[in-house]
Amino acid sequence: MAQKKVDSEGIIREARHIGGWLKLLGIAKIVQGALLIITIVGALPGALSVWEGLLLNRASNGSMKVSTGKLGIMDKEMLKPLRVYLIIQVVIAVLLVGGFILGISMFALFGTSSFSHILEVFKNF
Repeated sequence: MAQKKVDSEGIIREARHIGGWLKLLGIAKIVQGALLIITIVGALPGALSVWEGLLLNRASNGSMKVSTGKLGIMDKEMLKPLRVYLIIQVVIAVLLVGGFILGISMFALFGTSSFSHILEVFKNF
């Protein structure tokens, strides 16, 4: 298999551009999380949002180092925090979709007479 030549100047240019956006998004997530933590109900989502913001800021710092020409640290300091951030986003999306499906199915059970039948089965158990 032939090895493709890596365009290091292109990587450095893109790392420089993405670094600012990652920093902006990271600060926005930290502020959002801080505002959510103030409320009692939003403490857990707020802490998660602050963690995501810290991950994005860490990735931004890594991308700034990559933009100076240190391509060797791209995996450790830029891509790993981004990978963790994306994993968190996927887990949140799966939980939201699962909760939505569960909510719709519970709504369907409440709307039919089968829910009262299920309650009777549990009472007799």
